[in-house]
Amino acid sequence: MLTLDDALDLCARACAAAAETGVAMSVAVMDPGGHLLALTRMDGAPWISADVAQGRPGRLLPTAHPALPRRTR
Repeated sequence: MLTLDDALDLCARACAAAAETGVAMSVAVMDPGGHLLALTRMDGAPWISADVAQGRPGRLLPTAHPALPRRTR
């Protein structure tokens, strides 16, 4: 389970990686249920990027795509 400190650390590392590429963006960290744990918007990032970053994480994971077979445990 991620703590707030873990989530903020992930945001900081993702923003540092984005800064190296020269791209300003927003970073969201969600729990497995899709609930927001932390959100960071870099200086110069478009305002809409904060909304995009909070999109359902399942849409970003190829294994969660509705057209793909679901994993079984």
